[in-house]
Amino acid sequence: MKFKYSKDKDVIIKEHEEEMLKIYSNIVKSYRVKFAQYNCSLKLGCQWERKFNKYSFSICCRVCKDGNEFIADNGVTGEVDYHVLYASALISSIDSYVYLDSDTNEFIEDIESFLNIAEELHFNNSN
Repeated sequence: MKFKYSKDKDVIIKEHEEEMLKIYSNIVKSYRVKFAQYNCSLKLGCQWERKFNKYSFSICCRVCKDGNEFIADNGVTGEVDYHVLYASALISSIDSYVYLDSDTNEFIEDIESFLNIAEELHFNNSN
């Protein structure tokens, strides 16, 4: 959704952000048991950024193993390529226009991908 920003739209923006936080919380909650079987957990967080006259709000999720960030070895290039399993979704962005995003598909795809990585690493380490 996109519309011209004015101060009276702040309530709409805040309600959207709160509703999306509930939705993303439920998504993460639905995956917690699946990740727990690989000794992993999901940590959901919010991220705000304000630069000049621009504002953005994102929801992020980090995969942790044994309480620490889960770091996976990509190994595709033959070189060690470690990366943190972290997903982020832009929920709102404001400059002269307001952009409100409700699409959770990419976030869910990221979580599914992380689950596959955790499963693969768990399977490889148990052999």
